[in-house]
Amino acid sequence: MKHLTTLLCALALSLPLSLPADTGLPYRGINNSGVFPAKGLLEKWPEEGPELLWKYDVGIGYAGVTVANGKVYVAGGEMSYLYVFSLDGKLEGRVRIGGAGWKRYSGTRSTPLVRDNIAITTTPNANIYGVDLQTMQIRWQKNAWKDFGAGKGSMGWGYPESPLLHKDTIIFNACSRFDETPPIIALDIKTGKTVWEADAGKGKKYSAADVSGSLIRHGERALVLWPTWRWLVCLDADTGKRLWEIGSTGEKTLTPVYGNGYLLWDPGGMQMLRLSKDGSSYKELWKRGGCAGRFSHAVILDKRVYTFGNPHSAPQYPRREEDTEECDTERKTTKRPPKGHGLLCLDADTGAVIHSVPATTPGHVIAADGMIYTVEVVTEKDKTMRPRVSLIKPTESGFELAGRFVPELTKADVGIRDVDWEASACPVVAEGRLFLRYGPLMVFELTAKRTAAIRKRKAKVADLAAGLESRSARKRTKALAKLAELGWEARPATPQLLKALADTNADIRKGAAALLGRIGPMAVPGLIAALKDDKVWNEGFAAEALAKASEAEGIGAALVAAAEGNRAVRDDVLRLLKKCDASTAQHLVRPIRTGDRYLQWWAIEAARPFGPGAEATIPALIEQTKTGNQWFKGHAADTLAAIGPAAKNAVPSLTVMLDHSYANARGSAAKALGCIGVKNDDIVTKLKKLTEDEDKNVAKAATEALKKLAP
Repeated sequence: MKHLTTLLCALALSLPLSLPADTGLPYRGINNSGVFPAKGLLEKWPEEGPELLWKYDVGIGYAGVTVANGKVYVAGGEMSYLYVFSLDGKLEGRVRIGGAGWKRYSGTRSTPLVRDNIAITTTPNANIYGVDLQTMQIRWQKNAWKDFGAGKGSMGWGYPESPLLHKDTIIFNACSRFDETPPIIALDIKTGKTVWEADAGKGKKYSAADVSGSLIRHGERALVLWPTWRWLVCLDADTGKRLWEIGSTGEKTLTPVYGNGYLLWDPGGMQMLRLSKDGSSYKELWKRGGCAGRFSHAVILDKRVYTFGNPHSAPQYPRREEDTEECDTERKTTKRPPKGHGLLCLDADTGAVIHSVPATTPGHVIAADGMIYTVEVVTEKDKTMRPRVSLIKPTESGFELAGRFVPELTKADVGIRDVDWEASACPVVAEGRLFLRYGPLMVFELTAKRTAAIRKRKAKVADLAAGLESRSARKRTKALAKLAELGWEARPATPQLLKALADTNADIRKGAAALLGRIGPMAVPGLIAALKDDKVWNEGFAAEALAKASEAEGIGAALVAAAEGNRAVRDDVLRLLKKCDASTAQHLVRPIRTGDRYLQWWAIEAARPFGPGAEATIPALIEQTKTGNQWFKGHAADTLAAIGPAAKNAVPSLTVMLDHSYANARGSAAKALGCIGVKNDDIVTKLKKLTEDEDKNVAKAATEALKKLAP
């Protein structure tokens, strides 16, 4: 499209700050606008889509990734870990941040910020953490609600917003709902000390709108644009001085989108503003309805807006002095437009539709290297919900499709609770790669040169894998030796390596097992199945490979996924999980909450050996103590007992269980309360009564609990 490449280059030069090499782009890229600086990317995709480089299950969450200094940073899991990967997918470290459980969709919402070896991340309960990436320790911690927002505020979705990065400060919304508290705060990224607090303005209330703000470079000025429940607030990023605000009411779903002086925001639809030269004022251009929810779904390129919305919705314009009463009457009597949904190309000046195509659902829209990337959630024939990724080429008449694919995901990947909400994580283009989170984090290659190298390597692996099936033992041995030289990159040969576990040659069986152990998590489901296969001549080799793979990071997620998909292997998985890191427990949350009662029972038992390390499962276990039958109540209580004091939130439901009509529920509740150690008069009274219970096991459990609770 004419001038588009020039425009993207200009955008790349108009970063809201000068970014050092160890600083990652913020949420939604340049100016938080959905535009990512990149070049040399594929302009057309093959039918099967770009090459998948790697994927990793980082646990439940809705946070996007940040790429800085050749590393990939992402937060995930109900206990919220900050993960650090190499660009090739090797886990290089992680740090436990804190609980990310929440009553409405557990999991971290914010995209990490990275600068000067400090990473900033948040949790749904509004904790903000500064993590030292050299020591992998938390350097400082604040709470947006308690430290700055004068209370929790009305946050049904938890703290959902990504902080902004400006020079050496982070800027965030305190979600305040009180006049005397500042709405926007800036902290020093290294120390967490307050740099400035925005003036709230008398009589103003700035409760959160469940959407992140934007930090833009407009002319010579850096501006903060933050939507709150009632206002879009514009501040000077250096001082926090309030420049202007525009009123609205209700939840917002669109992070303000900036491009070449235009500003698109969501006052309950879409509204386009034109900023003055210094950004101190604005002019309203148009409004239209049909704003899509929970997705970062718009970019502005070359005086055009690419977004999802209703193509039948007509733009509305601000009243002008020359307008007559007839114009007002016409506006008031305009009929509601027909329902519809599509990918739109709009004129940035008028809001008129230039081009549109039907779309299944709202989705993300981002841009890089002159191309547009969209992500929608579609329902497949097997009734699972999966992401559909499209590559769009802008044209003079609108746009045209240049590629589309649905990533290959297993049922375990997409079968987790609320997985379609994980599509809320914004896709990212960086280092010639597309980062997409849906179930696992998936990374795809977008450059032609590396794609060619990947395909060449895959062809080599395919030839070597075929060699493993040769009738000649010499050829099989030679192929295995070549595959062993490739190490982890030999993972496409996993099916053939699994078959080699049954080879007539003991050296080949042993070598295949060793290589499968190096491949790690991707080989686990097949290895577990091999233990049950009568055709495998020597089960010891499969077990040896599993033991080695169990030492690898991320193996717990693969083990749990295998158990979810195959009931027959759950006993084997239960034994192997005991070798895994306690962070594996976060992957047991979804099977505990599944509708499969057999799987629920297994997962509750699997969490028990992790003891306090199974803290991530507490909310799911509490649900079982409330809604499960008597056996599941007792089973969950036994695991809560193993977790101990960290399970204090379970005390109310366990106290109720002391009055249960079934003895096993009463006994397990008594045991758990003793291990948790929370004492009150009601608990003591009930436990004393249970010491005389007709069931001896209950009486014994109550007596032991009282001893533990004694001062």
